[in-house]
Amino acid sequence: MTTHWADTLRNPEKLLELYRTPPRGDVLRIHSLHLNRRGPTLTLRASLPQQAGLLREDRTEPGCDTVEFHLQFLDVADVRVTGGRLPADAAVAITELRESRIAVRIDGGPTDIAFTGNRAVSVGRLSTRAATPDGSSPVHHYTGRVDALRYSAPPATWEENYYARV
Repeated sequence: MTTHWADTLRNPEKLLELYRTPPRGDVLRIHSLHLNRRGPTLTLRASLPQQAGLLREDRTEPGCDTVEFHLQFLDVADVRVTGGRLPADAAVAITELRESRIAVRIDGGPTDIAFTGNRAVSVGRLSTRAATPDGSSPVHHYTGRVDALRYSAPPATWEENYYARV
């Protein structure tokens, strides 16, 4: 059975703080992928396409129309990454497996990512920003207090503290 990525979230209330209605897009822009060296954890930095009409104005900065966040998958196995470079717009397909596991397939044209993991997916490191034509990341407005103090944009991909925790 195929499941929407948002239906696997342990903490969907974090996304719902920014949206009037839950986001339902099947296509995400995948900016980076991080494999945690301390355990079988995979974190995707992703954003939803421009959805300014669905965002709550009282919870977002003026001019922001894109939400960026981390999706963290635990107990990952069978990781395969092939093809092109990130960022890439990709369709996310999640299939239910036995024993609270899921199979994840992220297909972004030349970029293909596949793995299995635990069904409980966490969302975190939420930020809003203005979209740019090339998909670059200008100034981010983080929703978390600590993130807002520490970051104005995502750091380099080797920053373990930023990418390993949500």
